[in-house]
Amino acid sequence: MKKILYSLLLFSVIISNSYAKNIDSLRTLFEKSTLIDQPVFKAYEFLVQHYINTENDSCLFFANQLIAYNKDSAFYRSVAFRDKANYFKSIDKDSAFYYLEKSLFETAKIEEPIRKWRSIYFCYDLMSYIKNEEKNFYESLSFLDSAMMYNSYCRRNSRDNSFNIHSLIFKLRYAGVLEDQDKSDEALNHYRSLLDSIEVIAGTKSKLISVKQETYNNMGLLFKKMNLYDSASIYYELSYEQIKNSKHIKEKIMPLHT
Repeated sequence: MKKILYSLLLFSVIISNSYAKNIDSLRTLFEKSTLIDQPVFKAYEFLVQHYINTENDSCLFFANQLIAYNKDSAFYRSVAFRDKANYFKSIDKDSAFYYLEKSLFETAKIEEPIRKWRSIYFCYDLMSYIKNEEKNFYESLSFLDSAMMYNSYCRRNSRDNSFNIHSLIFKLRYAGVLEDQDKSDEALNHYRSLLDSIEVIAGTKSKLISVKQETYNNMGLLFKKMNLYDSASIYYELSYEQIKNSKHIKEKIMPLHT
């Protein structure tokens, strides 16, 4: 037993060290680059997401660097300002909205429509998240409506399946906000509509499976809250089946900015 525990500990240390080395190599790549090409931008995205997830303000340094290096790139600047807002979303909501407004200002300069619409709905998604955290459900749903509108523009003009997945996540969050307002019947209608939408989307991507699993789970929780235990049990079982049959489900579905 001790040997097994030691092996597991050693494996976790190796993985941790490997991850740390990867972070260091990505930092070096980004810091030594003055031209932001695709590999450098991917390094930036990974680094910033890592530091936001660990609540480390190093993400602000990299966002500021991306802004400084790209005075003529509205897209990169819009991403950097949105990342700064993402960092501040739970720390200083006024600062978060300030940077989201700056991101939207830069987004307005983007010429390519799909990229512009996508950037806009990512901003509105984050605005909705912040307002929901503040229990301002009316504004949260209003921002989600705007996010879904721009997402629909992308879906109508692109075959990229990620836009369909994002649409499902918005619907899932919309139902969740209704649930937070104790509008159980409306929330259930949205969950059922979401399940219908999932069935017509092609593919078995892990994100799609995760959305379905969380929808079933949320419906189970809602039925339990309504004291409808038989229905709750059915949807808990459906949620469990999604987990049992998938190797991909690892975590709870979060807003797009996380």
